[in-house]
Amino acid sequence: MELTIVRHGESEANRAGIIQGRGDYPLSELGREQARRTAAALAGFAPSLIFSSPLSRARETAEIINRPHGAHIVELPELSEYNLGEFEG
Repeated sequence: MELTIVRHGESEANRAGIIQGRGDYPLSELGREQARRTAAALAGFAPSLIFSSPLSRARETAEIINRPHGAHIVELPELSEYNLGEFEG
């Protein structure tokens, strides 16, 4: 078994300098490009499963990386970022 860990691409909140925590911000265009480049770098990778946070930035990153593979994506809330309370947003 091999485990590869990938962080989501840049989100709109990252781009704006917003602390996102569990806020559900989508990928920015740069984040989508980063995910496409990551997919290309992992071209020889053949995942049987992909685990993702349910947050859209992570899910979209997983979907982009998964396009050539068609693996099952499993969303795990445990992979979500910490709730940063009043510091978010």
